[in-house]
Amino acid sequence: MQGGNERRAWLKCLVKNKRPNAPFVFLYFLFSLLFPYFPFCVLYSTFFLVHTLLPPTLLPLYSINPSPLLENMNFCKTVFNVFFVLLFISSYRIKCQLRFASLGDWGKETKSQLLNAKYFKQYIKNERVTFIVSPGSNFLDGVKGLNDPAWKNLYEDVYAEEKGDMYMPFFTVLGTGDWTGNYNSELLKGQGYYMEKDGQTSIEKEEEKTDYPKWIIPNYWYHYFTHFTVSSGPSIVKTGHKDMAAAFIFIDTWILSSNFPYKDIHEKAWNDLKLQLNVSKKIADFVIVVADKPIYSSGSSRGNSYLAYYLLPLLKDAHVDLYIAGHDNNMEVIEDSDIAHVTCGSSAVSNGKLAMKSSKSLFFSTDIGFCIHELGSNGITTKFVSSKNGDVIYTHKIGLKKKKSLDKVNSLQYFASLPKVELTDVPASGPMGNKDTFVRIVGTIGILISSPSSASVPTSGNDVSVVTPMVTSIATEVVTSVATEVVASITTEVVASITTEVVTSVATEVVTFGSNSGGDIFGSNSGGDIFGSDSDGDIFGNDRENDTGDDRDSSSGGENAPWL
Repeated sequence: MQGGNERRAWLKCLVKNKRPNAPFVFLYFLFSLLFPYFPFCVLYSTFFLVHTLLPPTLLPLYSINPSPLLENMNFCKTVFNVFFVLLFISSYRIKCQLRFASLGDWGKETKSQLLNAKYFKQYIKNERVTFIVSPGSNFLDGVKGLNDPAWKNLYEDVYAEEKGDMYMPFFTVLGTGDWTGNYNSELLKGQGYYMEKDGQTSIEKEEEKTDYPKWIIPNYWYHYFTHFTVSSGPSIVKTGHKDMAAAFIFIDTWILSSNFPYKDIHEKAWNDLKLQLNVSKKIADFVIVVADKPIYSSGSSRGNSYLAYYLLPLLKDAHVDLYIAGHDNNMEVIEDSDIAHVTCGSSAVSNGKLAMKSSKSLFFSTDIGFCIHELGSNGITTKFVSSKNGDVIYTHKIGLKKKKSLDKVNSLQYFASLPKVELTDVPASGPMGNKDTFVRIVGTIGILISSPSSASVPTSGNDVSVVTPMVTSIATEVVTSVATEVVASITTEVVASITTEVVTSVATEVVTFGSNSGGDIFGSNSGGDIFGSDSDGDIFGNDRENDTGDDRDSSSGGENAPWL
């Protein structure tokens, strides 16, 4: 009799739908198998299966009237719905991916920079980004020093956030624009110093602020290793978490170039890089290289043959996963030999054109934007974000490589062999070192007049009156339609040996440039450079806009000059 009452009570509750829906219960049970981070989920799911799907008469040990329990099932159903939804959502958070952002060629006062910074700060906050990397050309026109207003106007104010969401490491390297200015000041800024307004001698420690990213560049080249945890699931068979390591290697492509005038520094940079890559492939699951100049590009530079010849083999041998570059004012990803070449150089300006699309290019855009990178158990995901509306316009994924060279057991030993990161002393004059005279002619018809790079000529300040005797002492051809402008200090003595070359297109400028061992003629400007790097009309060298020549400097047989 009692059993009949129980059956009727069970059927009554079933008809009135006072028990959880069977599909929901099965769904809970499946979730507990797929997401075994909380083992008690299996017990709870089993409990509900037993108490809702089976009649009480089939449970001899079941002596409690099921009616009160079943009548409260709606409440239980609501609670468990919420619980498993939260569990499902949290399963993605439990992956513990490492997220970082890349922002290139951002230091230019434009409306595009401000709009891009707006969306950039939103993504930094919402995507839980750990740090930022800047692939060179931080300030497109360089900075004059530590007290240059550009620090505040283009960096601190633009990327500041009152709540401190933007306070994170800002790892960077020097690029084309940075080397045209007082590049040493960018290194001093990385050491946490600033210069007093009154003079060039007083340098004091800066009080650290927390409303904008922390500027980090301890040397012209350096490395950064980090660890993070990822889930090895979700899976019924494989559970738990895994510790992974990522190696970030920051290089200066100008110092690595054959045109860099200080060969001891040049050689040390290459030796340190080889050691960094050799260690990275043994202890890091991910190896990422950050540089100014792209190796491959569909943008204005069209890549760099020197880096492709000397640097790329090292990257392949070290199983590098990602090469992040700037320089070209566009966004692109090229995949070659399991290396993703990402260009992110349009965070303030865009050149608005595609030079010649590489056959291996997967994505190219001239939109102003930035990149978000995610490192996880499945590999690296890169999202290209456009500042037009803050949308992700392309997502690129590269799988996790199985590296036979990994030897994490002896990681401490390998760490000890890494080169010490300390500030390298590059003379303040830098590539402008010996101040050889360089008269550049640009226009319809003109003459290129320069002194041999091996000559050492004394300087005498900014006396421009020496231009006339210098030029008149040189045998020149007739030049038509030429405008002359003195843009830098020149020498008071006339160089005995002078090379002349007739070129087409332009206006005359007198500038100074540093000597190099290859006897190259080069310079960097923002107008029309003949052999150097510029942002408008380059004839033989590398530029940002209208580069029409070869990527190598014909005078040296090496790479394009001067700034990598």
